Amino acid sequence: MAVYTKEYESQPEAILTNVIICPAVDLSANVAVPVHCQVENVLWDTGATNTLISQEVVNALGLQPKNKALISSAGGDVESWTYLVHVILQQEQQS
Repeated sequence: MAVYTKEYESQPEAILTNVIICPAVDLSANVAVPVHCQVENVLWDTGATNTLISQEVVNALGLQPKNKALISSAGGDVESWTYLVHVILQQEQQS
């Protein structure tokens, strides 16, 4: 398994990276990898059990809802649709 690391000069207040988000496909099947993907700047919540994507990304990728999940936040619980996606980490170039 590949390892992704990002180094900071001091402890960061937030972890921000660019990722590629694509509709999920069964990579073990003989299917083409999706060509319609989005590059997004994401904020990683290291204590989260789920990953949130915006409705804009859902619409741009034409994602279809799979299930519903209960999402807990400081403002309370909310039921939300879930979607399957591939998230590809991009190793940043060192200057």
